[in-house]
Amino acid sequence: REGGFDLALAHVNFQLRGEESDGDERFIRDLADQLGVDSFVTRYETVAEAADRGESIQMAARRLRYAWLERIRAREGFDYILTAHHNDDRIETFLLHFLRGTGIRGLSSIPAAEGYLRRPLLYTDRETIAAFAEREEIRYRNDRSNATDDYDRNYLRHHVLPHLRALEPGLTKRTVRNFAHLREERQILEERSEALRRRHCRQRGEELRIDRSFLQSSPGGATYLHYWLAEYPFTAEQLRQALSARPGTLLVAAKYQLLVRPDTLLVRPLRAVPETEVALPGPGRYELPDGGYFELSAHAGSPDFSDPRVAYLPAARLDWPLRLRHWREGDRFQPFGMEGRTKKLQNFFTDGKINRLDRESVWLLCDAEDRIVWVVGRRTDERYRLKEEAEKILRCEYLPAGSRK
Repeated sequence: REGGFDLALAHVNFQLRGEESDGDERFIRDLADQLGVDSFVTRYETVAEAADRGESIQMAARRLRYAWLERIRAREGFDYILTAHHNDDRIETFLLHFLRGTGIRGLSSIPAAEGYLRRPLLYTDRETIAAFAEREEIRYRNDRSNATDDYDRNYLRHHVLPHLRALEPGLTKRTVRNFAHLREERQILEERSEALRRRHCRQRGEELRIDRSFLQSSPGGATYLHYWLAEYPFTAEQLRQALSARPGTLLVAAKYQLLVRPDTLLVRPLRAVPETEVALPGPGRYELPDGGYFELSAHAGSPDFSDPRVAYLPAARLDWPLRLRHWREGDRFQPFGMEGRTKKLQNFFTDGKINRLDRESVWLLCDAEDRIVWVVGRRTDERYRLKEEAEKILRCEYLPAGSRK
């Protein structure tokens, strides 16, 4: 406040340390009253939140904290969010990233500015801040969990940083300069990467198309792909696989999928298999939700099996009403030509190199008992093969959206 800024205090109670967490919350409220500023406090059931998302508690806490702080900033009209991260935090993050595997993005560690977020204390270290607080008689609270070695970050803080300082007494100044150099080099790489992204990536609605052939021929292909897909949840290993995997490979991460094609990578949202069903009570033409049509009609004469969109079935042996639906986990049928043996539909798709994206759009013609009669456009069931010339034939035709008849 001495600098002439209007400010408020914001605090998240993650409810991880019982009474100590509640004590932190009271401390912030009391401090705001003493300073005559507003305070904003919220609570989260962090353990439950982490379990629901399949995250670590630390990851869940970080996500919740920054999302809530941004909502408060936007709602109350503040210009910036300030945090108290210092250079020791940045060194610890650098070491964690280095040990777990990273590139220059991870090695450049915690940035001083990200959007509305500012970290004004990154130029100094924990010891200097504590000495200042003692000298100015500023009250503060310690998180008792910071004194343990329960987390990798704490182990580095208690056992590695002291040795680094003994080896290099000017560690803080040296690393501040090093991080500045790394961030400059990262900026150069990002500018180059962005120029190439505009040339080799195309966004079409929710789908991102990437020139795989360029990446494979470029010495920095894996690095460029890492930058281009930084906002997606794919791991570094998955991105490496995308450049070497055979066409048809599908990589899935959280709510996204990456499909490998010979010269292209396709990235799009991962959609659940639709539960749409279309009832087919008798012969006729039926409009489908995907914009196509399905037509059932009596057929006289010899069947023409040259068109995969058409199937010929024994009308008298079908259990009506028929219906169309999409595949589900556990579906089985008897593919024509397998002499009565059943096969999981998922294995049938895999053997036919039908990737997960295409599987979602495949229709299944089923009878009243939900037996698969025809994997539309792919294979009929052995049980519904035509056996006698005298059988009445039902002609089934699938007309995809945009097709003409």
